[in-house]
Amino acid sequence: MTLVTFGEASLHLAAPDRERLVTADGLRVHVDGAESNAAVAAARLGVESVWLSKLPDSPLGRRIAGTLRGHGLDADVVWADGGERQGVRYFERGSDPRPDVTVDDAAGAAVTRLAPEDLSVDRLRGAGAFYTTAATMALSRDLVRTCATLLATASNAGVRTAFGLGPRGRWSPEAARETVRDLFSDVDVLVARESDVRAVLGRDGTARELAHALATAHDFERVALTRGDRGGVLWEDATCHQRAATETRVVDPTGAADAFAGVVLARTMAGAGAAETLADAVAAETLARTVPGPLSTATAADIAEVVARMDDERDRRSQ
Repeated sequence: MTLVTFGEASLHLAAPDRERLVTADGLRVHVDGAESNAAVAAARLGVESVWLSKLPDSPLGRRIAGTLRGHGLDADVVWADGGERQGVRYFERGSDPRPDVTVDDAAGAAVTRLAPEDLSVDRLRGAGAFYTTAATMALSRDLVRTCATLLATASNAGVRTAFGLGPRGRWSPEAARETVRDLFSDVDVLVARESDVRAVLGRDGTARELAHALATAHDFERVALTRGDRGGVLWEDATCHQRAATETRVVDPTGAADAFAGVVLARTMAGAGAAETLADAVAAETLARTVPGPLSTATAADIAEVVARMDDERDRRSQ
């Protein structure tokens, strides 16, 4: 079964170690996109993964496509004129009390002028799942329409649909709330940070209460909420499962929530139970925080080892 994703991808330029952007003499180059990051995490688990997007026909656009193909994705790209720009994200890792800093420069990128009719929507036919996010929608009105159209097309074709709530700071909570709520009738699986549910949807309560309220209000099949280094929750069939994460040293958090989403999608497509899906997703997110760059490198064996460690810690706490 194939996972089809749609979204933007930016060049991710990171200051090395904990240097600051204002003083760094060099930057590490990665590729970063909410949907492409999730697709890479799923591909690491053996899921055939397709990424739909638009890139400038330039060395920068080719760098992104080549990198993602090297990580196992089928990058089905609309190539724009080489004069169009490529989005960039700059990142510096903080050190307490200095926070992480992200400078987003994706406005006006080639992908922001992508219409639904530009894409190969035939890729949706027979897919196991389709995934897009608010982070892409937030970049332009064209992308709002394109994401909404693809979700509706997939839903009407009987494809399981999934949506990532996090706007990555590109929308105000009020603007995001007004737009994403209109999509929920075409969404089967919602994936989000707990903090984004509170900020964007204006909801209060514990993580379990948030998941239950969202599933009940919008008839979702599954609601998966990551709580970062505190683990996550997953709601399915009126039951909310919760899992704590194991403690690790954080190297780079940028792709962690996307790794969580990718594994939720992969395990959901495989028919895995809610508890197993959540454990694997929390483990994948934990592993993603231990390596530089937004793209997951975790294999199924890596995830199994972390889940075993989480199980041991849970057993010790219960004694």
